[in-house]
Amino acid sequence: MIRLLLSLSPFVCVYWSQWPVVLWSVYACVSLLTFALYGYDKKQAIKQGWRIPEMILHYCEFFGGWPGALWGQKVFRHKTKKLSFRIWLYVIVFFHMIFWPYFLWGEALLRQLN
Repeated sequence: MIRLLLSLSPFVCVYWSQWPVVLWSVYACVSLLTFALYGYDKKQAIKQGWRIPEMILHYCEFFGGWPGALWGQKVFRHKTKKLSFRIWLYVIVFFHMIFWPYFLWGEALLRQLN
């Protein structure tokens, strides 16, 4: 449940501030791409074939694909045991949770928190 709420947070921020549909589309496309990469990497791990470098997965997560990454971890049961990988993923998620509200509401949000 927490993962679902976290994955929806930037989308809610975008809706509330009435940002263009382009931002929604970027998040959706990059998330679907990241989800597909997780699936492909899992398939390659099973077949012991060429794997996608972890840094590529992290780049995709950072540029908006972290909801797809969380979804891919759950669906494919992939990249769930390596602690360093999970830590970087959650750092990226945390960054997005801090960045979007600040970017959208800026100083007004900080003043309300004080």
